[in-house]
Amino acid sequence: MAKPVRFDASREVPEELLLEIFHSLLRLRAQTDPRHGESSAIGKRKRAIEATDLAMLLVRGVAGWALDQIAGSELAPDEDPSLHKHELGGRSISNRDFVADPKRYRSALAGVFRSFANLLPEGTAKTLSEAMRALNMGELDNAAAVLAYERF
Repeated sequence: MAKPVRFDASREVPEELLLEIFHSLLRLRAQTDPRHGESSAIGKRKRAIEATDLAMLLVRGVAGWALDQIAGSELAPDEDPSLHKHELGGRSISNRDFVADPKRYRSALAGVFRSFANLLPEGTAKTLSEAMRALNMGELDNAAAVLAYERF
């Protein structure tokens, strides 16, 4: 499979491409299964990186709208979090926003980190989210303590 391009909006990813990514992930999982012996370990790290890259593209393509919604609603905590405009606002966040107003945009990042709870090792997403929120509140000692305590 050729490496797919990154789409800025999850709703733009063609369904055929999502299915191709999914099938590639199944193939990589089978090729690296320890039950197939030592030969399945050859190039395993490279395949693991490929699989995580593809998995992120799949998540972005299938549920990127949800990550955008969460990030966007974090930017407007006093508004109804279910408004469509939050998805569009979350999608438009860029690196320059973090430079221009880091405190405002770290809350969006913390919300997205929390969404990774089932993806990252147990407790890691919560730890990252809490550290980001502590940093945003100016609690640098608490952010460092949270990160040091969890040891992920």
